[in-house]
Amino acid sequence: MKNFNVGLNREQAHRLRAFCDLHSKENFLFVKDKELYFLAATGSIANNNFQTCVEHIQGYDPKIDLDYYEKARAILGAHDFSEKFEVSILKQFLASKYNRVNFRFKVSSITVTFSG
Repeated sequence: MKNFNVGLNREQAHRLRAFCDLHSKENFLFVKDKELYFLAATGSIANNNFQTCVEHIQGYDPKIDLDYYEKARAILGAHDFSEKFEVSILKQFLASKYNRVNFRFKVSSITVTFSG
């Protein structure tokens, strides 16, 4: 895995936080599978009440970016993974004056900052 940066703008962070608040979720995920996205989920498929909020990373949205899979694989390799974050990060960001929350992934650490 190479070092990489991803982030959410205010609109994306607001939707993710609203979903988490509505469903009393304390955490959300960054997910790398075929795509790159932030995710909050609730319910179960077996109980037919599964719901998600997915916020794709700019440049890796399969509805828009035809080469999303190849780009994600080139940066992060073939293995799927996820990282869990506390919703409090989104709350702090949305209470700030900044326009973007940034997540910098390194081999041994993850740093969260606000910018813009």
